[in-house]
Amino acid sequence: MQIHELTRRKLVQEASLGGAIATSIATQAINKVLPGVNAAAGTVTSGGNAASAAGKFSQEMAKPLASQLQSAWTQMVQSKLKDSGVTSLSQIANPTEAAQLKPRLAQLINKMVGGSGYSQVNYMQLPGMVQKDPATQETAYTAVETITQMIDEIYKETLTPSGAAALTNSFLTLTQTGVLPAQQLLQFNRLTDPNQPAAPTSTPAAKELAKELGIDAAGLAAGQASARKDPAKALQAYKELMNIR
Repeated sequence: MQIHELTRRKLVQEASLGGAIATSIATQAINKVLPGVNAAAGTVTSGGNAASAAGKFSQEMAKPLASQLQSAWTQMVQSKLKDSGVTSLSQIANPTEAAQLKPRLAQLINKMVGGSGYSQVNYMQLPGMVQKDPATQETAYTAVETITQMIDEIYKETLTPSGAAALTNSFLTLTQTGVLPAQQLLQFNRLTDPNQPAAPTSTPAAKELAKELGIDAAGLAAGQASARKDPAKALQAYKELMNIR
């Protein structure tokens, strides 16, 4: 068997194992954050059809975990509606009050991504917690961007009655492209060398500029992830935006 075939098999096995670990951790996280939810772990089997390569998960693998997350989200929403005495989030007079659900979803995702080894993990810091090779970093930034985007999408779809059908797909995307790859990276690609430099973070000046432009932390992370895919293009776009010649 060729070396590249052995390497690919190892990546597939790691991806499959990562999915199984993530599903187990999800059950523990959901039960801890929402004690009333009965989150039975979904069955995930390893094999060549489960993941084509490290960081690439099939919909079949993601569905059990996505279903658990959606059930947990439904419990969060129902609890909020009951406390507010309304039947839909759109009926809550104060939009800020309804939007408090978004950080709770992010909290659940953080616990699920981090597991027992990273109990205080913030998914947005994932690139700084894993190895610095281009493939690992690309997977990390893609996971961060996907999770941030899907949290917003899930909230918007929950506000709109007609968005109910889209929720299942959003949770599937959140899990398949965001949560599972992030969990896998921390299991198999986490930064173990204390002398290896961490991924660059925003400087105080950059954070101040973002604040002046009205860009929150989630938007900044998404922008950084996009910029790293094509730095030259991002720099040119910034110059044009700021009218710098």
